[in-house]
Amino acid sequence: MKKTLLITLLSTLIIWQLGACYYDVEQELYPGGCDPAQLDTANVTFSGQINTTLKTYCLNCHSTTNAPSLGAGIVLDQYNGVKAYVDNGKLYASVTHASGASPMPKGTGNKIPQCDIVLLKAWIDHGAPNN
Repeated sequence: MKKTLLITLLSTLIIWQLGACYYDVEQELYPGGCDPAQLDTANVTFSGQINTTLKTYCLNCHSTTNAPSLGAGIVLDQYNGVKAYVDNGKLYASVTHASGASPMPKGTGNKIPQCDIVLLKAWIDHGAPNN
């Protein structure tokens, strides 16, 4: 009886201890799915990361179709439109919620994920190439 109780107690303690390692789960450490410090900021492309971010967070309002009614006429579904707002500083200011800028995306009160902001900044710092 004592041996069974001891084994049960030890098994319970081991299982409890294994469950206590939640801090080793990447999703717990980085709820947005990535660690900004681990991003490859040297190889950011418009056709890859930037366009994906725009599609995810911007084009519901800022597409050619929706911009006239929902996006204040700002069209971000083509490189030339994006580049114009990069060059005047409004794109980065908006997504970072800089003072004096119109914070985007609207309606959520939240910024886009920090990893996307880091990649956008790297792309801008590299001249915002059409790649």
